[in-house]
Amino acid sequence: MLASFLTANAQQTTLLSQDFEGAVADIGTQGWSLIDFDGNGTTSAYSWGIYNSSTGLTALGFNGKAAGSANFTVDATANTATVIAGSDNGFWSPSVEIPLDDVANVSFRIGSASATTTAAAAHYSIYVINDADIQDITTAADFNTYVNTLTPNVAADVTDASSVVNVDLSDFAGESVSVIFRHNNNVDAPAYLFFDDVKFTSGVLGTQLVKANKFSVFPNPANNVVTVANANALINAIAVTDINGRTVKSVKVGGVAETQVNISDLASGVYMMSISSDKGTSTQKIIKN
Repeated sequence: MLASFLTANAQQTTLLSQDFEGAVADIGTQGWSLIDFDGNGTTSAYSWGIYNSSTGLTALGFNGKAAGSANFTVDATANTATVIAGSDNGFWSPSVEIPLDDVANVSFRIGSASATTTAAAAHYSIYVINDADIQDITTAADFNTYVNTLTPNVAADVTDASSVVNVDLSDFAGESVSVIFRHNNNVDAPAYLFFDDVKFTSGVLGTQLVKANKFSVFPNPANNVVTVANANALINAIAVTDINGRTVKSVKVGGVAETQVNISDLASGVYMMSISSDKGTSTQKIIKN
């Protein structure tokens, strides 16, 4: 009986799961929607859509279809890809109610692929939106303005690769939230941004994940050096990005419980620190004085 009790309490509860295997229209009926931050038109070729399974997606680690966005147009005659200045679109999840007095997490696979033979970084941001904060917003323009006032929960670059990212939702216990996946302005080079296998979960296993991702980052604010530590995880790499999602510093370490990052050369402001470890990825906001 004791074994049965422990097994029952080790179960995660899936609050929402989406693998994007349906058509674009099917996704719309399931509560996902497009956001046109740049005003270029959400029906254009470079807005979010559902990409069919292909060799390129498989090589990046995706299974089947994936949601994706492109920041370029293609000239089929000249066989060239042209970056669209200001391309900036988002994909908005359905609302999810986070259980009260429980931990919760949203995980997803995210990756990019260059449109040419030259590697290109795709800049992306993840926002967790408290539904109560947007009840009085009635226009798309006002919503876009509201999102632009928020600090992303994750802001990062991804280049010709994919990885699984976890975002802790425990601070939203008892509230309803949705998540925005944003392909930020990117005029560096033509690139796709893909994401897939989105899963909102809560429960005991979520507690273990959250604890593993709770890194100590100090001092914060900082002037010169920031220490990153976690007794329950081994740090593999750290990336620091500005609020526009551009990587300004990248550090690789060999699986350590504690390391330091020198930020003395960065301008004063708010940055996001993405910490990759053997237990997953955690993102922390840091302030450079």
